[in-house]
Amino acid sequence: MAKLEFGTKLWLALVGVILFGDLYALWEGKETYTEALARAMLRPRKRWLVVLAWAFTTKHLFFGRVVKWADPFAIMALGIGVLRKNLVRG
Repeated sequence: MAKLEFGTKLWLALVGVILFGDLYALWEGKETYTEALARAMLRPRKRWLVVLAWAFTTKHLFFGRVVKWADPFAIMALGIGVLRKNLVRG
């Protein structure tokens, strides 16, 4: 079996967290991720945060190579890279 790359492990962990979180919420009779998203979309002040977060994530995952400078996650990664470089140096 081939060794899993770190990014693949992160995706599997994310799926596990979401799956476990929803199953646990259902077991305890609590709000699931889907229900929380639906509730946030009903509130005008929170709706724009959900839409913005969804748009950023969609842009990054499906259109990451298109207009790279407009990818918010790539910009954050670049900033972290600059910080790491400067902190390691200093």
